[in-house]
Amino acid sequence: MRRVAQVVVPEDRAVADPARTRRGRRSLLRRPRRKPFRYTLPGLAGAVVLLCLSLFPSLLPRTGLTQGLISGITAAFGYGVGVVPANVWRAFVDREARPARRRSWLVLLGVAVVLYAAATVYGR
Repeated sequence: MRRVAQVVVPEDRAVADPARTRRGRRSLLRRPRRKPFRYTLPGLAGAVVLLCLSLFPSLLPRTGLTQGLISGITAAFGYGVGVVPANVWRAFVDREARPARRRSWLVLLGVAVVLYAAATVYGR
């Protein structure tokens, strides 16, 4: 017959440890804070492109509410169209996402304003 080794019981975490207490209470363990949700540059570029395409004229007349609904749906779809290829590319080259620089955001803002104005004027 084989002997069974004793099981090591882990330390009870409910017992107050003087090094971990503050004013008589146990402090919470420090956890790294999650970054808040942030938009990505490729996603917003895709959203702007499809938003502007949704503003082009069609053969069906659209009310303001219908146009807003269609534009919102296509912008959300465009965000996904921009994010998925970016994530696939990052997985292919095996690197993490880099935060976009301020200049990139400003260029996207300028291009988005020009495209939106052109699509609005052309769509009338």
